[in-house]
Amino acid sequence: MLSAAATEMQTIFKTATGVTLPIVKASQAVYTDSSTYISLGYNAYANESGYDTVNTSLGTDGYEICKKGLSVYILGQDYGTLYGVYGLMEELVEYEYYYKDTQYIKQTNEILLTDVTERAVVPDIANRAGGYGTMWAENDVYNPNRWGVKIYTNYFAFVNGSVFHNAFSYLPTDTYRTTHPKWYAISKGWITTTKLDQLCYTAQGDATEYALMVNAVVEVLKTVVKNNPNAKYVSLSGMDNDDVCACSTCKEKKNYYGSDAGAYILFVNDVDKAFREWLNSQTEVKTDVSINVMAYLGYLNAPTKNISELTLRDGVSVTIAPIEISYAKDFTDATKTNFNNWAKLTNRLGFWLYDKTFGTTGDGISAGIVPYYSENGMQARYQYLKSIGAEYVFVEGGSSTYGYQMSFSVLKMYLNSELAWNANADVDKLIDGFFTNMYGLGANDMRLYYDALTAHMADMVNRGVSSTPFSSWGDKAYWSKAKLLGFQGYINDALSAISSLEQTNESLYKKLHMHIVAERITINYMLIKLYGSSLSNVDELKAELLSDIIETGLQSGSTKGEDLYNSLMG
Repeated sequence: MLSAAATEMQTIFKTATGVTLPIVKASQAVYTDSSTYISLGYNAYANESGYDTVNTSLGTDGYEICKKGLSVYILGQDYGTLYGVYGLMEELVEYEYYYKDTQYIKQTNEILLTDVTERAVVPDIANRAGGYGTMWAENDVYNPNRWGVKIYTNYFAFVNGSVFHNAFSYLPTDTYRTTHPKWYAISKGWITTTKLDQLCYTAQGDATEYALMVNAVVEVLKTVVKNNPNAKYVSLSGMDNDDVCACSTCKEKKNYYGSDAGAYILFVNDVDKAFREWLNSQTEVKTDVSINVMAYLGYLNAPTKNISELTLRDGVSVTIAPIEISYAKDFTDATKTNFNNWAKLTNRLGFWLYDKTFGTTGDGISAGIVPYYSENGMQARYQYLKSIGAEYVFVEGGSSTYGYQMSFSVLKMYLNSELAWNANADVDKLIDGFFTNMYGLGANDMRLYYDALTAHMADMVNRGVSSTPFSSWGDKAYWSKAKLLGFQGYINDALSAISSLEQTNESLYKKLHMHIVAERITINYMLIKLYGSSLSNVDELKAELLSDIIETGLQSGSTKGEDLYNSLMG
């Protein structure tokens, strides 16, 4: 990571000044009061200068910027030094990263290291994962690190090929259902045979089977940590459905603790106890991994009764994944109450948030392409997460969508990453900078479009339209033809505004053109699907849609280009 940090420093500095900074090994540098080095990390030069104690309070991603003599020191662990480079460049040359083809770097002939501000910077959310395919596809040493986030597999270990919703990766049905049927949930009065069920976290009240079940999970964990010694978390989570076990023992636990999560917590605590006992007996296996409970669907609600019996062990953490709430506003009081109840059980809280809609709408259009209003309340949500001590956040946007994403998803990537670092950031300033840099001469028209679009979606919410990830957010009733044509007009104005660049600055024109037509994908798609039969230019819109999909590199899963277009039109 130090090599990446040095390369980034050199590249940004040269872009700003035209000067190539030499990269010198720390062992070759000698400190004097007149030496002018930018020292990266806890290296030999930093040690010689007196910075020889690692500041563990910074975590893995925080950093310190210090000065001694004429040298500047960026001190951090792991990724911290890399993020410190971006922080120093932000101060010196106003560096800001928006997308892989767009960064702002102020041009200057003078940089004074004596003016550098000494400071320590720690992100508000220690562990931040970006949930957009566009981020994941760029996961080299620079992207998505320039956004200041990682992908969740940087934090969570795989369990037999699965990261989340992995209960059956620990206890596969093909292996254990016949010999240990009590390990599996009784749903609606019978043992389910489909793979869309759950475990029974009480082994249906059979103490012998329960002990065997705990031991079987621990055996899997032993292999996981041997293969992933540096993982922060390993999820032990239910399958992706809202089923819970309905056996008599689980029902009793639910009544006693006030939530189906009660039995689940007891089970994971017992797994953690047995796992730590084994781990403490090992000399070669070392790990700080936390076993992670997933509060999701049937297990979303925290226990509210007899909670003194449910305090999570130190080795256990929680990821709260509220998929059935609105993300078009701040968390409601009821949602916060549930989160606060989880906080009574542990100080190790993580959150899986949503920035997308799923499936199709009642009118049969792909919900994932319809604009979704998650910016409203975004800052308030992050401020709340900070206040409750969240240590991890993952935001699921277009996680299987790649290329330059439509529906202002790139703006959302940017805002989510900025607010995860600093929940009190100036959001208006962030948005202004985004539009100026991403759209150039088309910025004014694109901002008019964005403001009109978000005002329309705010009105939808005010009128009571559901805005959960599973809502019919894209139904025809909410998106009139006149409204969509008005949005299309702003986009056409933006394209006209940049047209002169095609002759004077072709590379800039191509970049801005791609950014703008990405937003045209959404509008043309909705016009075609909802009103195509009444549009005289529908064939023109279809041709634009195909062209825009190809130009932006938009991809859904493995489907792209003409295949993606055909699937959308089907």
